[in-house]
Amino acid sequence: MSKKLEIKDGFYINNTKTKIVSGAIHYFRVVPEYWEDRIIKLIEMGCNTIETYVPWNLHEPYEGNFCFEGIADLNHFLELCTKHQLNIILRLSPYICAEWEFGGFPGWLLKYDNLRLRSDCAIFLQKVDNFYKKIAPIVGQHLGKNGGNIIMLQVENEYGSFSYDKEYLLKIYNIMVKYGLDYNLFTADGPWDNLMQQGAIPNLALPTGNFGSNAPERFKNQLEFTKNKDLLMCMEFWDGWFDCWGDKKHNTRAAAEATTELEAALKLGSVNLYMFHGGTNFGFWNGSNFKDKLLPRVTSYDYDAPLSEAGERRTKFFAFQNAIKKYLQTPVKKTLSVELNQNFSGSFSNPKKYSLLDNLETVCRKKVWNKYPQNMEKLNQNYGYIVYKNIFTSTYNFEGKLELFDTNDRVHIYVNKVLTAIIENENIKNGVTIPIVTGENEIIVMVENLGRVNYGPYIHMQKKGIVDNVTLDKIILINWEHYVLDFENIADLYNHNFFETFTYQGSPILNIFNLSDTNIFQDTFIDTSKYHKGQIFVNDFNLGRYWKIGPQKNLYVPKYLFKAKSNKVLIFETDCVGISELLFSNKESL
Repeated sequence: MSKKLEIKDGFYINNTKTKIVSGAIHYFRVVPEYWEDRIIKLIEMGCNTIETYVPWNLHEPYEGNFCFEGIADLNHFLELCTKHQLNIILRLSPYICAEWEFGGFPGWLLKYDNLRLRSDCAIFLQKVDNFYKKIAPIVGQHLGKNGGNIIMLQVENEYGSFSYDKEYLLKIYNIMVKYGLDYNLFTADGPWDNLMQQGAIPNLALPTGNFGSNAPERFKNQLEFTKNKDLLMCMEFWDGWFDCWGDKKHNTRAAAEATTELEAALKLGSVNLYMFHGGTNFGFWNGSNFKDKLLPRVTSYDYDAPLSEAGERRTKFFAFQNAIKKYLQTPVKKTLSVELNQNFSGSFSNPKKYSLLDNLETVCRKKVWNKYPQNMEKLNQNYGYIVYKNIFTSTYNFEGKLELFDTNDRVHIYVNKVLTAIIENENIKNGVTIPIVTGENEIIVMVENLGRVNYGPYIHMQKKGIVDNVTLDKIILINWEHYVLDFENIADLYNHNFFETFTYQGSPILNIFNLSDTNIFQDTFIDTSKYHKGQIFVNDFNLGRYWKIGPQKNLYVPKYLFKAKSNKVLIFETDCVGISELLFSNKESL
């Protein structure tokens, strides 16, 4: 049955006045094999609606190259939601925030020097138009007006916290109209007068609010814009929070306190729980904040949500279930069983070890020469690492100051095959003193993109790698080799013949564990507490980052990433810490 929503003196779904009780599940943070399980559990908790963002960068990773397969199979996700008769709120907008890399913008947008994000810049709007043209047929067939289950579409996300350009908002609105996506449009902003005023599109989109407490006051502010108490909606009820690398501990919100605030919101309006199930920032997909320094998100997006990262029901799940029952009656459905294998734990040792710097041309996807260092985006690279190599010839020995201008985000410097420094954030600007000898000197700079900022004004300054010059005692160094290391060729790497030499002191190491004759049939976690900094791959799947500074101490591994009998796990350790063991655990450590 289709879900046709009419916004009148309230929310009417198929002619019945309805309170919308929704939960957020981001399909791009959950492996597809678990989509249905998470959807069924959302219904079990009592929700009648599901909400998800749509990240542009996932679906158009390179300009003009679109992806709607695997974890990016939006159509299949929407089909599953429809199969279980859920209303769908689709937050399709160029910018999503979501603690997601670059707020959902593709990194390749940064190739255009004159492009201005979230503005009426013609170049930017043309790129948005191209994306919407491609995705509109997928979304359109699922709209309520076309017989589908999507009841609402988002125009922009928290724009009032960014700017107040109504011409831009109207142009995004017009693009949606152009492709038939003008169906119960809404905006979402902080429920404070100035933010809602700046982010709203009067008479064209329903204004909704994002908050996690004090619903009476928040809805009171929102009422000034909706003019109808039955149209009040909290589009993001923050039932938990995210973590950044370096936080002292995992952020949590007590179930009792969150439930009290949820009931206050449900009493007055409709609610979308952000998040119902947080999932995982797989690969290089985590975003960052910027407050004096870059604050990258951890790999887990657990969010202390009612459903854990691994799909387990928490106390908060049952507390919310009881609260929702007071305001909404929905049938309870039998759930699929998802449990960690309490019997499975094990370790594997003796990995094959290979030095990255001794195998640059084998491991890196692309090699480029340029007189001056080029940032990632100019090399058509979006994520991961980039390695720069320079040969500097001197007629005498000296110690000089190496300075890297506008370099982001984390840097390893090697001089004549010796690790000289690891620096990040503001410390990069201070430069490093390096030893130079008579004759040729090899200078290698490896730069890691820790995740582009996803919120705030710094979103315009997110080029990665070396953006400007590199100088030695104020002299600009020229003639650079560039090595693109984004691991997009991971499936091929396992088949390469590596040099087994270790001529670089402190080189990043590729540790490859061969798990032969091993069947893993349940979800598990890789314990990273003894590692320092790097990336983990299970077969050809980029699991995500680990970092000793915490708070996260292990990485969630869905069982579907494993193959029968034979598997490979690659741990790319950047900070010269020896890895001798791969340890699987059945408990999360956030």
